[in-house]
Amino acid sequence: MAVADFLFATAILVAFSIIDQLDRVAKEINAAVGRATGLKTDVTKDADVEALMDKTVEFGGSINFVVPSAGIIRDGQMINTDKETGKVKKVMSTDAFRLVMEVDLIGSFIVLREVAKRMVDNGWIGVLCTISSVNKCGQASQLNYSSTKVSVALWPKSLAGEFHMKKIKDIRAGGIAPGYVGTTGGSWYGPGCS
Repeated sequence: MAVADFLFATAILVAFSIIDQLDRVAKEINAAVGRATGLKTDVTKDADVEALMDKTVEFGGSINFVVPSAGIIRDGQMINTDKETGKVKKVMSTDAFRLVMEVDLIGSFIVLREVAKRMVDNGWIGVLCTISSVNKCGQASQLNYSSTKVSVALWPKSLAGEFHMKKIKDIRAGGIAPGYVGTTGGSWYGPGCS
């Protein structure tokens, strides 16, 4: 909500995978700062993201700023040993690693690609802003999550280079690394998380 308040310009489209949160956040934005609508979106599916972009344009007229911040965590150590024997008793599953990659990395890529495509084709001035909570430092027991965040932290430089090569002048690429934020998903970090 605080991010939506700060970034609000003409229209905001909020996408959550949990429909009750989608409706709640859209209502809070509408009550506080303006107008918002929502669309349940799976960021790992091209068709869902394309529908999200089309609805955003229909609702607000253009897309000028995006922060692809969909993310999940499936924390766990890559290997976990038994305290008594020192032998490996559990490992991070490939499915847990892959799921975080799909949402946090590939989902962010699809969102950025679809927004950039529309910005270029329509001549919209815009900003693509990646978000990386742990940036380049990583986090123990989050090999999967940290891997995605390190990757997206590097994207602005690559994107800026691509835009420069193609003489795309009105779209900027940047990144933010705010650390842990006290969202519903991150609330287990405790009250000091803000």
